[in-house]
Amino acid sequence: MSKYYVLREWKDLEDKKCIYPQVVGTYPSEVAKKCDNRVLDFVPQLTFELDNKTKLTDFISYNGSYLRCKCLLVSEKALRLLQGFHLPEHVVYPATIEYKKKKVEYFILLPTRIHNEAIDYLQTQFYIEDRLTKVQKTIRPVDEKEFGSKRFKMKPLETVEALDNKIYFMEGAVLNLDLILVILRRTEFYISDGLRVALLESDLTGYEVLSDVYEFLG
Repeated sequence: MSKYYVLREWKDLEDKKCIYPQVVGTYPSEVAKKCDNRVLDFVPQLTFELDNKTKLTDFISYNGSYLRCKCLLVSEKALRLLQGFHLPEHVVYPATIEYKKKKVEYFILLPTRIHNEAIDYLQTQFYIEDRLTKVQKTIRPVDEKEFGSKRFKMKPLETVEALDNKIYFMEGAVLNLDLILVILRRTEFYISDGLRVALLESDLTGYEVLSDVYEFLG
């Protein structure tokens, strides 16, 4: 059994009335449309413009519709820290951040594997909860395809979770990994306790680690 935590990019701008991603815009470029969680046959040249009211941080948040992929948009310092840990299969692409008339070099850390395929669905118990009424109903998908189908049919106020935050994986699938990409209620990065501690002890900015503890088994 290993303990994991959800890692998210910081989304609060300096104006506390504005809570939205740091990257301006919701429509991807033609290059960004081709970026999903797989190895590309070319090196994308991606530029991100930041809102002038935000801060330049080591982890940059972006609108989920801006990139098709789920990745981490990070500074060189953040990338070095992450690469000191056991990461899943991934690629790194250069990116340019435009902020207050300056251009800064950043990087996209792009996992090329989403670990839903490695979940043991026969052992993991899931439930769907209505966030308004708090009513829960158990679901027992037998594989990734059925799980995805049930997620697709959820209502806007419904969310899916693993019972007691316990997720079973096929034997050895996540062994020693410090960063794992999984889709439950949303597409999330889960980090090991070791990576969590390293982040909290660093001076990196622009991220948050949620307090909920997940147990990954198998």
